[in-house]
Amino acid sequence: MYNPALYTLKEKGYEVSAVVYEEVEETRWIATKEDVVVIGFNPLSLLGLVILTEQYGESWQEYNKIDIYKDIIANSESL
Repeated sequence: MYNPALYTLKEKGYEVSAVVYEEVEETRWIATKEDVVVIGFNPLSLLGLVILTEQYGESWQEYNKIDIYKDIIANSESL
């Protein structure tokens, strides 16, 4: 499940590593390319964050043209 994400990161030129925190049973995945460092909870989230960083820059969290998330939730079905 994670290998396609890891292969894609490698193909994009990122060095990928992981840090395992045994005491809390968590792993952080790290993608590094030149001066860009991106950290995710798993390879899929790491790939998503890398794509956001490539698209919008390292300040991608500040990207706020339209609140699409709020619009989608407001128009969602409740089950």
